[in-house]
Amino acid sequence: MKGWSLTGEAPVSSHLTPHRFRIGLWGLSHGRNGGILGQLMERLLVLMTTTTYKAAAFLEAARRLGLEVVVGSERPQALAGLNPAGHLTFDFADPEGAARTIAAAAPFAAVVAADDEGAVLAATAARTLALPHSPVEAVGAARSKLRTRERLSEAGLPTPWFEPISLADDAAEIAPLAAD
Repeated sequence: MKGWSLTGEAPVSSHLTPHRFRIGLWGLSHGRNGGILGQLMERLLVLMTTTTYKAAAFLEAARRLGLEVVVGSERPQALAGLNPAGHLTFDFADPEGAARTIAAAAPFAAVVAADDEGAVLAATAARTLALPHSPVEAVGAARSKLRTRERLSEAGLPTPWFEPISLADDAAEIAPLAAD
């Protein structure tokens, strides 16, 4: 660990800014640009709505990996005032605007969505931050069975038969479609 103190702090003379690193499941290993993998994964943004039931699982996984977590949600958490730096609030329906808010709070090593509601926002924010991410259009298509089937069909891949219908359509008129 040449150039690193035993306390896990980067030396002041380092080309990196001094900050702590943690040893995760992968141990210490050199990442891109001579960095340490533990540094690259230090601060994680987890997007979750205030009604999610998945919060505990994501927060526990991050704790086990030794990651600092910032929670992003659509409204303030009940105890957010106790740790304002650990919470961001933004409109999930406005991914571009939310991505600007997230960028202002950067750096983050990764952006992860705990639920479908945050998937497009996570991809948009990661793209804005130049982090690895799935294409925003692909994430949006994956959230819709119709869009997924349309994309697969357009690509010439086998897909189950489908016919888009609306809840406003007359059931008697569309029933014969299901018989085909």
